[in-house]
Amino acid sequence: MKIKFESRLFWKLISSALLVGMFFTFNQCVIQQYDEPTTSETSDQSVNDGYHDSPVTNSGTLPPGGSGEFEENGATEVARLVSDIGMKDFEAIYMSFQVLTGVRASDSSSLRSTYTDLKTQLPYDSSIKSFNTAHQIAIIKLASEICNVAFSSSNFYNSFFTNFNISQTPANSLMSEAGKRIMIQDFIDRFWGRNVQPLSVEEKAFVEIEPLIDSLMEGLNVNSTTSTRTIAKGVCTTVLSSAPVTTL
Repeated sequence: MKIKFESRLFWKLISSALLVGMFFTFNQCVIQQYDEPTTSETSDQSVNDGYHDSPVTNSGTLPPGGSGEFEENGATEVARLVSDIGMKDFEAIYMSFQVLTGVRASDSSSLRSTYTDLKTQLPYDSSIKSFNTAHQIAIIKLASEICNVAFSSSNFYNSFFTNFNISQTPANSLMSEAGKRIMIQDFIDRFWGRNVQPLSVEEKAFVEIEPLIDSLMEGLNVNSTTSTRTIAKGVCTTVLSSAPVTTL
């Protein structure tokens, strides 16, 4: 089953991906703030800001994080709020998705067509300041297409997981919390890297994605392995389109 972009399920995927991305983003944001410098009683009005080994004069260099617009004169700049993350651009996202899923553009004409349609809607530079919700929706659409390809062909899904058994039905593999966590963990390890993200970020991802699995099971035949693959497409889309994959 291919996820329909106008469906209620698609918007659930967007909500889950955005929430997972937010947890990662907030964890990576760094606020750099420095103690108010003190001015020594010397003729050149040097400033001792607690950062430099030697005092900085009024015409000196600001510590990292300053905008450089103002000279250091005893006040901490409000502008010293720095994020240490950036966005991958459209080409980098496309290539990352292919590498992580094992699905190449040459494997699917529908993937190539989807990318062509979405290319101008994806992020065009690495600035996090220019990123917006429209970019995230395009990312989710592209992730949905490549995950659909991955879990529609046994050439891909039979060797996709490390611990989760894709050949089992949801009734046997996804009814328990433990079963859901096995699937989610395999996606996290493959797409985010094993033990790369803080445990707090992974745990919050579990909290958001476990209910998503329950939603994906609604209306499906839980005794069919096809349903397992359908659920995997949704979880794949959510984890693949999240910030740990699409940010630098």
